[in-house]
Amino acid sequence: MLILIGLPLLIYPLFLGVGLFFALTSREHQSKIAVIGLEHLPAAKVTNRPEIPMPHALWLAAGVPDIGPDLLLARLAGVTYASWAWYQVAAAPPLIEGSYFSTVYCTNAAHQRTLIVQGYPDVTVAADLIASRAADVVITIPSSFNEQIQSGQQATIHIESRESDDRAKVALNRVRGILDQWCNQIKLVRFQQAGLPSDFDVPVRIADRWEAKDSLERAGLELRDVLGRMFPFLLIMWALAGALHPAIDLCAGEKERGTLETLLISPANRTEIVFGKLIATWTFSTGTAWWNLLWMGGGAVLASWLLPFTLMTITGLLVCAFFTMLLAALFSALSLALGIYARSSKEGQYYLLPIIMVVLPLCSLALSPGTEINLLYSFIPITGVTLYVQRILGIEPVDLATGLYVIPVLIGLSIWIALAIRWAIYQFNREDVLFRVSERPGLQVQLAQLLGWNRTPSGDR
Repeated sequence: MLILIGLPLLIYPLFLGVGLFFALTSREHQSKIAVIGLEHLPAAKVTNRPEIPMPHALWLAAGVPDIGPDLLLARLAGVTYASWAWYQVAAAPPLIEGSYFSTVYCTNAAHQRTLIVQGYPDVTVAADLIASRAADVVITIPSSFNEQIQSGQQATIHIESRESDDRAKVALNRVRGILDQWCNQIKLVRFQQAGLPSDFDVPVRIADRWEAKDSLERAGLELRDVLGRMFPFLLIMWALAGALHPAIDLCAGEKERGTLETLLISPANRTEIVFGKLIATWTFSTGTAWWNLLWMGGGAVLASWLLPFTLMTITGLLVCAFFTMLLAALFSALSLALGIYARSSKEGQYYLLPIIMVVLPLCSLALSPGTEINLLYSFIPITGVTLYVQRILGIEPVDLATGLYVIPVLIGLSIWIALAIRWAIYQFNREDVLFRVSERPGLQVQLAQLLGWNRTPSGDR
């Protein structure tokens, strides 16, 4: 009870708290970025690009072959604006402003404040700064860098970092992203200087709806996909765990306590005994799965109310709860059929281990990328249910073809449940299974007898 009921009550808030703690601490962590040769970078101030495109300004300056005071004024305004726009984009944009990278190239203000930039003279050795941990990332600017940029040549920047340090790797990735955006801005300046459009190096534009989405919306869709895949798997494992422990106690535990014989001589027949134990195990398994569903699903629904996107719907959670209840019935019947073999609770844990070994591959098949529900998978136990629940948990409207798969899934699962219950009833009707005693020769003794070894009480042949 403590593990199956109390553990989720403790573990989910703990996971949430630890995740928030690491998220906050990673935000506040600052990395030191050393720049050797800071004075060799372009020193021009960052200015916004003109709202009127350069070709339009040049067209205003050119005008049309007509004479008039209004046209002359328009030509004069066009020439003035074109000259101002040319001056604004003629210089390469700066990379560093004060002790931080320019806000133009940082994704947000929080990332900008986590990278502290400090300049060093040219005589400084980058390896010494990294070895002494004076800097996490070292950027070396050659003395001819500014001249090469202004003359249209290709310049080189050297970056070094600690390869075995995770903090340094995170800082290096952020710095690389900033430098890539800065290089793109320099490229746009060169296009403007050459009279070329800013998209000159993009001959074909690919309109991708996924890339057009907001970054927060993309993150929400990816998170929803992960939750949709992991939800059924976690619930199946909890339902299985909730069935194994009661089944061991109701079968092997009764043999140890000596109450199984008393139960068998009662007026209840073997089928009624099996159904009684099945209902008890099924209730505990379903309750365990639903308890975890309440915490996980409740957290997802709460996050859907707080975030601008939906992670999980109430309808999807209800469908998930229904199929979890059916899987709990299957696990309960199988656990009883196998648990009755055991002579003790310890031995029962080994007998029920094959159920886990069979369930894991069936769940893994449903977690494989590209695997979708079809008629064949619908009749495979656990796999069909998992694939169907994954599809239902999606936010998009379920099409008619997918909705109709509920019929073969329910038929297949019902057949497997009926077979498992029939097997459990058959096991409880076998006297050699019910009255297996601990004094019965074990596997090692039976193997020795099969090989013709004459074993003495001392264990010598």
